[in-house]
Amino acid sequence: MIAEHDTDVLVLLLAHFHKMPSDKVWLKAGSAAHRKYIPIHTIVERLHFDNEKMESITAFHAITGSDKLHTSTGTERKLAGKCIKNTLAFFKV
Repeated sequence: MIAEHDTDVLVLLLAHFHKMPSDKVWLKAGSAAHRKYIPIHTIVERLHFDNEKMESITAFHAITGSDKLHTSTGTERKLAGKCIKNTLAFFKV
């Protein structure tokens, strides 16, 4: 169980899950009133990515700036959304 609120940690956990000694990893997120437990192992399993693709999500996350969406203005969100769509198209995802 890892407790963190930053999406960067979520991305790092997904990217490097295959290197971890445990077959189940949970991310504790949210506030005390609205606690969330995210099963990293289930997300990795459902993505069906090989280890190389999983590690490349850190670059995708950095390129798109998708961790800024929740704090940005409406205009910034539209631009970030466009960036994410363009990046997905570029990588043919």
